[in-house]
Amino acid sequence: FEGLLLEAGVDGKTASREACRMEHCLSEGSFEKLAALLGESAAGRT
Repeated sequence: FEGLLLEAGVDGKTASREACRMEHCLSEGSFEKLAALLGESAAGRT
């Protein structure tokens, strides 16, 4: 999600922080579906 936020024009520090929050608020299933939609690997989730 960080890449998506950066692409949208969000500064790097904010994008990193907010992407982490977004990833941890989602269920595993929702995260995987959104990651697939965005073409990213859910394996990188921390």
